[in-house]
Amino acid sequence: MPPCWRCSRPNCACLAIPHSSAVVKGLASGELWAIGRDLLVDNEYGRLVPVKSLEAAYWETLTRSVDFMQARLCIQPPYTVEFGGAGLNGYSLAITIDSPYEMRDDVFSETFVLTEASRAAIDSALLRIYEAFFRRAGYPRPSNLYDFPSPAGR
Repeated sequence: MPPCWRCSRPNCACLAIPHSSAVVKGLASGELWAIGRDLLVDNEYGRLVPVKSLEAAYWETLTRSVDFMQARLCIQPPYTVEFGGAGLNGYSLAITIDSPYEMRDDVFSETFVLTEASRAAIDSALLRIYEAFFRRAGYPRPSNLYDFPSPAGR
């Protein structure tokens, strides 16, 4: 692997995710690991996971990671994607402050294989991730929440 574009160390690949304190690290094996706590919010409304921020963070991380794997590391799909959450006990998914969905699992993870890097494949993967969080609250994700997934051809 060539030296990292960001820190110049060999066998390293740093990936910056804007508007987040998430850390994403690339390993010589081709694995990318991401972790962040920005999405767990404690404020006057309670312990919340703002859904819009959650979905935006996963969109940003997955799309940038796929781009990075292809462009920088020259690794093409398929990619094994593992995602999840930890420390969720006592938190609720919040679309609005008035109707939070209480998380039922403190820790969860799921794995799937992203077989191609098309927009449709990435959107399908993201929907799977978003729906997994709602399942952990015991509810389906509302259809077309935040206009996602977008109608075909748009």
